[in-house]
Amino acid sequence: MTVLLASCGTAVVKQSTKWVADAKYLENSNMLRNKGLGLTIDKSNVIFAYMSTNNPIHVRLAGNFNGWHTIQDQMIKDTNGIWRITKTLPSGTYQYKYVEYGEKFVDSEMKWFQDPACTNAMYDGEGGFNSCFNIE
Repeated sequence: MTVLLASCGTAVVKQSTKWVADAKYLENSNMLRNKGLGLTIDKSNVIFAYMSTNNPIHVRLAGNFNGWHTIQDQMIKDTNGIWRITKTLPSGTYQYKYVEYGEKFVDSEMKWFQDPACTNAMYDGEGGFNSCFNIE
């Protein structure tokens, strides 16, 4: 399996104006990936790694691979403050976001975030974007 981060398959890909206009954002994404954040593939597993500046109590992964469930895929925080989860996924086009709970937010409130280390995005139908990737 390989991951293609340059496109999202046949789906329409749209980068936000900020991404197109702001070279600093792309530079920051590259820096985050160099620190081991974002997506990596290990054989048939997709490893998601995310660091938040909000000091959340919980972080979960939601995407079209799990029906956008916000409690199904709990991420584990390592000693470096990086939240990680590994998913085994078949070939396909995937969209996802990280869901944070607590600390800067009311405990019962959740906030959705794109992956800052992923420069590929698809319109989410809610006025924002989902991070996306392909597995072939």
